[in-house]
Amino acid sequence: MARYEVIEIEGMRLLRIHLEDETVRTERHALTYLRGNIELRAPLPGVGEAIRCTIGQQSLIRPSFSGSGELNLRPGFGGYHVFDLDGGDWILARGAFWASDGSVEIRLYRDPVFTSLWAGDGLITFRLRVSGEGQVALNAYGPVREIQLEDEQVKVDGRLVIAWTASLRYRMRRAAASLAGHYLSGHRWMRTYEGTGRVLICGSPYWQRRILGAVVGDRSVTDEPLAYR
Repeated sequence: MARYEVIEIEGMRLLRIHLEDETVRTERHALTYLRGNIELRAPLPGVGEAIRCTIGQQSLIRPSFSGSGELNLRPGFGGYHVFDLDGGDWILARGAFWASDGSVEIRLYRDPVFTSLWAGDGLITFRLRVSGEGQVALNAYGPVREIQLEDEQVKVDGRLVIAWTASLRYRMRRAAASLAGHYLSGHRWMRTYEGTGRVLICGSPYWQRRILGAVVGDRSVTDEPLAYR
């Protein structure tokens, strides 16, 4: 498999990928420069997939790079989390995908309508679903903690989860069981992941993004993977 390396420079982070006769796929516009004998391809999606990508605000094209050499991707104030699929299926938050091995299958996944509405994401929300064997690199606005669930649940206030295994049930639930607690606690509807599986969560942004968010007065800097890369 390709080797993924997170480089820190000038207060920013970038992802460097080393290839040895291998193929990787990246998000569109992610590349800054490459070295070595590497061929770039940009396959077009089908009509149906293109429509779903447009509705779901997903990239229509994800370039693939094949050969031997080194890819250097665009730096940002956020970071990256690289993990192995181990043959499982994962659902990714919007904007979380950054790169993956060529063996990883990428397709679209639609949230349940009522979950999407209660979460404030609109009537129809398409996310990416990755599966198969290989590594995936995710955008992360802060350090990532992996939580293993065994027939249990985790409730999250806000868009802090960047990926979860498809075996988990994702829905919106009240933070408190009682109506009084629901209205008085300060926590209304929370994103809930139930079952047996894994969740990747960013509980706090990197300090650079925290400062930037305070300066520009934009909360999305600290709770959206691609904001101000």
